Amino acid sequence: MTDQAVSMATPLKDFSYSICYFTEINFDSNDNPCNDTNRVSVVLIVAVSALSYRIIQCLRQGYDKGEYFLTPFFFNTLKYASSLVTAVLAFQYKLEG
Repeated sequence: MTDQAVSMATPLKDFSYSICYFTEINFDSNDNPCNDTNRVSVVLIVAVSALSYRIIQCLRQGYDKGEYFLTPFFFNTLKYASSLVTAVLAFQYKLEG
């Protein structure tokens, strides 16, 4: 479930733009109210929830096995934690720019 949720971040971003476009756009002007901030927020929510849950799963798998450090569960936790930090920093970057 969590792997699919992480994979769905980009399609959800596109879906949220489509909903905004068809409900908010004014065809009489050139202004586009559907900016990147709305789409990035959806991606952040999906990514943070899915990646956090995946980190917890990796920790739990290591606990159930009885060993954690320097196992595949440990490295997967590091991988998902770095993805989580990247998602948050990318969101901050989009807000600043």
